[in-house]
Amino acid sequence: MKDYTMLLCLSLTTLLGACSTKPPTQEDVVGVWVNPDGATLILNADGSFSAQALPSELFVYKGRPDSQINNVKGSWSLKKELGWWKIRISYEGEVKNETSGYAQTNFSTVANVGGRGDSIYLFLWVGDPDSGIRYRLTRKKKN
Repeated sequence: MKDYTMLLCLSLTTLLGACSTKPPTQEDVVGVWVNPDGATLILNADGSFSAQALPSELFVYKGRPDSQINNVKGSWSLKKELGWWKIRISYEGEVKNETSGYAQTNFSTVANVGGRGDSIYLFLWVGDPDSGIRYRLTRKKKN
């Protein structure tokens, strides 16, 4: 019985701790986000963004792994959707796939916010979310 009570207390403590997690703020996500493949996403405090070398398969052309998107700009916002904190990225103007010539205008995509505190990261699901595979962007350390 003592073990059961201890397990119950530990479970409740964990549950209450998870529920009281401070949500991310705009200040938590402003900055330069990078991936080892060379992708860079810059989220500015005024709600604008710019990006270089984002994989088009994840950020623009779902299922088309044939190029990167470069020199894109637009706006971003932090929102909670379906239980996840997300960065909604709205592109400005035309985004063109340099390989196929296919272009898209006036659209947005979403990056999820994971981690807590200093370990916050941005991610997109690669393929089926049930696979658990994430494309991660981590905050570049300030000089």
